[in-house]
Amino acid sequence: MFICQKEEYYSELFNIVRQFKKHETRNISCLFEDDKFIISLNDKITAGEVSDHPHLKKNERNDAQLNSFNFNFTKKSKKETLFFLKTTLYKVLSKYFNETLPWGALTGIRPTKLVYDALDGGKSVDEAKEFLIKNYFVSEDKAALTCEIVQNQKPYLLSNEEKNNFVNLYIHIPFCPSRCNYCSFVTLETKKFSHLIELYFEKLITELKHDLSLIKFQNKKIYSVYIGGGTPSCLPLPMIKKLLSYLTFDCEITFEAGRSDTITKELLEVLKEGGVTRICLNPQTLSDDTLKKIGRVHTAKDFFDAYDLIKKRNFTINCDLIYGIDETEKDFQNTLEKIIELKPHNITVHTLSSKKGSKASQESKKSDSVWESNINVRYITNQLEENNYHPYYLYRQKEQLSNLDNIGYSLKKYECINNISVMEELLSVMAIGAGAISKQIFHKKDNTQIERFANLRDVQLYINRFDEILKKKGEFFIT
Repeated sequence: MFICQKEEYYSELFNIVRQFKKHETRNISCLFEDDKFIISLNDKITAGEVSDHPHLKKNERNDAQLNSFNFNFTKKSKKETLFFLKTTLYKVLSKYFNETLPWGALTGIRPTKLVYDALDGGKSVDEAKEFLIKNYFVSEDKAALTCEIVQNQKPYLLSNEEKNNFVNLYIHIPFCPSRCNYCSFVTLETKKFSHLIELYFEKLITELKHDLSLIKFQNKKIYSVYIGGGTPSCLPLPMIKKLLSYLTFDCEITFEAGRSDTITKELLEVLKEGGVTRICLNPQTLSDDTLKKIGRVHTAKDFFDAYDLIKKRNFTINCDLIYGIDETEKDFQNTLEKIIELKPHNITVHTLSSKKGSKASQESKKSDSVWESNINVRYITNQLEENNYHPYYLYRQKEQLSNLDNIGYSLKKYECINNISVMEELLSVMAIGAGAISKQIFHKKDNTQIERFANLRDVQLYINRFDEILKKKGEFFIT
């Protein structure tokens, strides 16, 4: 159990606590008393076991019966205060549980932002790496990885003027042939909700036309398009053709056709004619047993057949894998090796995130120990780098197994610019469909301001309250 006396810090501090696998078996409290930050634990630990912290002086008082640790605390800016509290809590828990985490006290989605900030502040790449290690206790491997990704993104960075003149377009299709047990996204099974597809698509096209008008009004240009879900390829072909007819832009257009059972020659012809440049075909695993367990309705052979059809038509290909789903380490290694043999242009390795909205949220906690070794992670990196893939984008999620991450690897010159610009929040995003989140990003000389607008997640509510959504969205982008 975790208790934080000040509600304003609860979320950030709990994000530190939850990353330690044994936290649920302990009582952990963060208390505030005058100028003291007090961490109370239910097991004994001596003050001498907590190594010196580079940003605080530890009070001599340590009550073994209360198992509490008192640290001098002066409230400063919100950023400085949270940094102090989170790093202090991490150091104590790391000693208490005898566990170090690969990302240390970092809990944010985008670790690369810290490197960019360090470089903008005049630090070298090596100094930025040391900054992550010494200040946030990030492992050397992860610090080096983050810096390497920033270096690999350099050719795709934009000036502030370019950032303010372009926008990314995201279109969400919330339907799938079946629901995977690890999925927490806004998705509906096509057989059960077929009656909503036409209604949803009608609203989607209306929103698309509305948003394209907004983009024109703002004198902006489309930088990249991403059609995701869900499984967009499960839509009827006439709908896909109509959707693409509005996307006549000379830019990267990515279409998520993640499920092999939806790939046909006819679909690929429609995508090619419609200007799609990149297709995501996401097997997640090539173990037929695992595919059944996670709720997929296709086989590994179906994936290979679909991949061959896509490759023959000269699309750029992305493949996603999930590390840590309910299978053996050997199963995952076999999947990775077979995918590498195919040489897709991009391979993204996701670590399973155990979210509340997924069926697998409980099962994953039982299998966490299978995937905890850093040796396993090094195996993935080594295999990919030996085959000429380099990491080019990174993001993290809450409840990921073993405090890991999602990393995108690419062959040179085949990086997905949508992945980079969205993950690094370089550009505003016009997002269309149920649950889609639009962003207005204003890049100024000294800072970046981000504002968000979220469409209703529930598909039926999105349809029923569509006029209201469109009105509010117009106000958000124009005012």
